[in-house]
Order: sequence, then structure tokens, then C-alpha cells
Amino acid sequence: MGFKLVDKSSGIKGLADNQLSINNYGLSFGTDASRFLEGFNACEVYLDRENRRVGFKPTNNALTGFKIAVANKKRTRKALSGSWAKKLPKKRFNIVFEDDMMIINDCDIAEKDE
Repeated sequence: MGFKLVDKSSGIKGLADNQLSINNYGLSFGTDASRFLEGFNACEVYLDRENRRVGFKPTNNALTGFKIAVANKKRTRKALSGSWAKKLPKKRFNIVFEDDMMIINDCDIAEKDE
């Protein structure tokens, strides 16, 4: 049996600056997104099934946003997951910044919790 290269994208380590990773524990943000979240303690999540997009908007409103926990002070932050996170595929996405939101595109959002 020959060697097979291990896919680096299967783990959290090595996130690019403009990436977001969704895993079983929640979301991990790259450096660019972490800077975008500076000064905020929560993040609102917007699901757009029709256009297959998910938006993340920083806020300090704990009633509408999910708490942002610092995972690594030097590099990334992790937003605690809610039931909405179960609707998203577990993988990495490139982030696009639009106005006051971070957007991930081409995201298949499940209709129901799995």
C-alpha cells in the first residue's frame, strides 16, 4: 500500500487569514475576521438559503448575537455554536467582507437540524 497525502484542510490548524472554519465545536475565524470582530463581544448570524450565503455581523447585543470567545489571543477567535451551526457543512470557507458583515458563499444550509 502506497503513501497518501493527508489533506491539510481537514483540520483547524493553518487557517488562512481570510478563512472561517466550521467544525463540531463551532466556528474558528482567521486573522482578518478576528480583526473585524475586535471590540465586539457577540456576532449575529444570518442565513440566506436561497442564495446559499451565511452572514456574520459583529454586535455587542447579547440578545441577538452569539458570544465570541477568544480561542487563541494571537490568531483566531471562536464563536460559540448554537443550533444554527448544525445546519452548516463542516469545512473551511473563504470570507468576503460586505459593508458591516462577513459573508461566506456557496454554503449548503440544511432545512432541519440533523
